[in-house]
Amino acid sequence: MKTKKNKPTSDSAVGVGCVVSLPNEILIEVEGRQKRVLTKDYVTAKTKQLQEFGYTKLTEEEVSSELQNILSNKPLNVIGMFMKDDIVRSN
Repeated sequence: MKTKKNKPTSDSAVGVGCVVSLPNEILIEVEGRQKRVLTKDYVTAKTKQLQEFGYTKLTEEEVSSELQNILSNKPLNVIGMFMKDDIVRSN
C-alpha cells in the first residue's frame, strides 16, 4: 500500500523527517519601520529577492526552513543570515 507524502507548502519548514508549521504572520522591519506580514508572502518575496541577488536555485522551502531556524534560535546557514535582521518576531 502506497502512502501519500505531505509536501511542504510555502508556509511550512522542512525539519529532519517532519514538517513544522510556521506562524501565519510575522513582524518584520523594512527601511526602519515595523510591518506585520503574512509569513507565506514574506517567504515568497524573500525567495525572489535572494534569487535576484544570485541564489538562482533557491526554493521557498529552503527559505521557510531558515525562517523556522531563526524563530527557533537554531544555527543558520548563509540564507538565514541574510534574513535574520528582517525578523522582529512572530505572532
